[in-house]
Amino acid sequence: MTIRLATDNPLAGKQLRRTELGLIHKGAKALALTDDSYRDFLRVQTGKESAADLTAAERQRVIDRLRKLGALQNRAAYRASYRSGAARMARGLWAELRQLGAIEDASDRALDAFVRRQTGGGVMAARFLREPAQARPVIEALKAWIARAKEGA
Repeated sequence: MTIRLATDNPLAGKQLRRTELGLIHKGAKALALTDDSYRDFLRVQTGKESAADLTAAERQRVIDRLRKLGALQNRAAYRASYRSGAARMARGLWAELRQLGAIEDASDRALDAFVRRQTGGGVMAARFLREPAQARPVIEALKAWIARAKEGA
């Protein structure tokens, strides 16, 4: 019986490279890097200016750095961090606003900024809404926003 490793399969290697390059470009986009700053970032990390020229180890180094900068997050783990009912409700109301077309930026970052404004900086992100007293102003503001969006529709 012969055991083939993924590294023995040239197609798997090509797919892995494409996936890693996609992650690098996704991370650069999340950090809003201009072309020049993207190339500077790569040069600092690897000494090369193009992701296409990177070796597998260099691509992994760049991906690790992007993760440390918060540009690449494990989405499933991030969603699971919304443990409290208030946090899940805020996220659900935010999604409803997105469906109504009432918000331009439907990202979790935008929701977190909204939570910071509503709580006066007392809560830094929606996933940290645990106490009813903290969550109430956020939930009520989102409900009011939805009501206004439905009236205008």
